[in-house]
Amino acid sequence: MVKEWVFGLAELDIICSELINHLQRDSKVFLTGDMGAGKTTLIKSLVKNLGSQDQVSSPTYSIINDYFNPENGQIIHHMDLYRLNRLEEALDIGVEDYLEDNTLCLIEWPEIIDSLANEKTIRLNLSILPDNQRKMIFL
Repeated sequence: MVKEWVFGLAELDIICSELINHLQRDSKVFLTGDMGAGKTTLIKSLVKNLGSQDQVSSPTYSIINDYFNPENGQIIHHMDLYRLNRLEEALDIGVEDYLEDNTLCLIEWPEIIDSLANEKTIRLNLSILPDNQRKMIFL
């Protein structure tokens, strides 16, 4: 199923609520798009709309941040693989374990692990449009 949304920052929570309807508790979401397309901003809204009270920040240096929803015990992993250069580096941090477990994983810059995608993988591509609009394609 391919779905496409065009939205501005004011509609982000609405888009995230719609997107959540397509996610499973153990989905692995690969977010691609140019620098500044809004991947981290989208993840911040998703985590909030999933019920977590945690402060969301980019894991560019830590590579993996974890968030928790106290209402249902859901753990959400947020990965940023931008700094990794080879698949072996991702394997060294245990990315396979995250892709096979029963938690939601939101992964920015997933291109290096694309060969590890599985039936739980959802692909989102974000692009910048004029007037501060974004286009998100759900694959």
